[in-house]
Amino acid sequence: MKFKCSVVFLLFCFSINGYAQLLQWNTYGNTGTELTEPSVLNNANISPSDLTFGAGITPAGNGFRFGGNGWFDTGNTVAGSTLAEAIAGNNYIQFVISPNFNYAFTPTSFVFSWGRSGTGPINVALRSSVDGFASNLGIVTGLTSLSNGNTITITGLTNISTATTFRLYGYGGTGTAGTGGFDQSATAPGIVNVQLNGTTQSLGPISVTSGDWNVASTWSTNAVPIATDNVIISLGHTVHTSTALTRTGTTKVYGAFELRNGGFASGTDFSYMNTTAALNFNTSTVYGVANNHVYWPVTNGPNNVAVLVGGIAITAANRTVGGTFSTASGVNLTTSSLLLNGICRIDAGGFFNTAPLYGAASTLVYNSSGVYGRGFEWSALGVGTIGTTPGYPNAVQISNNTTLNYINGAVAGAVGIKAIATHLTIDTGSALHMNYGAVSAGGALIVGGNLSNAGTLTLGEAIG
Repeated sequence: MKFKCSVVFLLFCFSINGYAQLLQWNTYGNTGTELTEPSVLNNANISPSDLTFGAGITPAGNGFRFGGNGWFDTGNTVAGSTLAEAIAGNNYIQFVISPNFNYAFTPTSFVFSWGRSGTGPINVALRSSVDGFASNLGIVTGLTSLSNGNTITITGLTNISTATTFRLYGYGGTGTAGTGGFDQSATAPGIVNVQLNGTTQSLGPISVTSGDWNVASTWSTNAVPIATDNVIISLGHTVHTSTALTRTGTTKVYGAFELRNGGFASGTDFSYMNTTAALNFNTSTVYGVANNHVYWPVTNGPNNVAVLVGGIAITAANRTVGGTFSTASGVNLTTSSLLLNGICRIDAGGFFNTAPLYGAASTLVYNSSGVYGRGFEWSALGVGTIGTTPGYPNAVQISNNTTLNYINGAVAGAVGIKAIATHLTIDTGSALHMNYGAVSAGGALIVGGNLSNAGTLTLGEAIG
């Protein structure tokens, strides 16, 4: 009970002095041989963290301490090792701050007790991985054999949302046997002797369900996001809008963002954060897409795009989709290019009024069921160049009981030579008829890879 009371008393002291604790450690009871020191308290919005040694430090068996020797290396400055020598020798104690999802932290100070032997390090410098450990966050010099309440004030690190490593380098030692580390008096059980102070903050509203952007219950804050909020659409959620959004904060999409009638967004570019992140178009009329539209940025754009209904018209904008581009309506390109380097899936009702480009990892999938007339999506004449020739597919797959009308109303001989860079796959129940309507294509079909036919393939009327 005495141990618990001591801890509570110390935490109370920190609280009345206005500190907010991110992490705390207590080395009381250590034998000095520990290789790690687990935190005894962590802020609810960050993970627990262990103290660990740099490769240059070896535990030395000093009781009540997390530390060791090796702070002074062979060849170091005889008058006292320098900070540069400590960095080169990996002579440090480190810890990692890992904020929880959608949280950030701001460290404000590092407070610690330090013990050392007569030839151990008398100075320490705190650095972080934010700048690759290039500059000091602060230093403490002239440390004694046991000095308490040493404080490094931290500035310039604000709202960090990624795991960050902090290293405390020890230097100024004068002998290879010199020891040093975080220390604790044998007469002060339970007293926290290493503490990182600071604050945590939510990065903004997170979707808790699929739904309307403008409905409070869609969001973790139970409030509709304002323009400056940093918003996250969670994995597995589709959030739609039927109004114009103004975004000056960040918008990170892990799930899907959907535009419906009247929906729009302006301001700061959205960021689509993973391979499953998607942009959906679900409108009753053709939706116009321009180069400066923030919901479909050039950088960190959607890996998947679905034209569900209504169609899209892209004007003066070049875009790449690396995952699945699916369409159940029309796709128009005006002074624009659309490079598809994953699945291009044409569902029932889908079509292209302008030929897209296909990348080397792409497959054009006819998925409409019923009879589908080949169009601009596969319109290049002869063998083209992948990624350069519009309408020249890398691979073609006919699925979902779809019959591909290769001729599609053309007069005899008008189709000409068509080509696929790699493979042609016809699934069970699907078909490719090169002579649909008993009309000759007027040229060969060149398949650059394998033909896999589990359905029906009817060759053309041409002889040879």
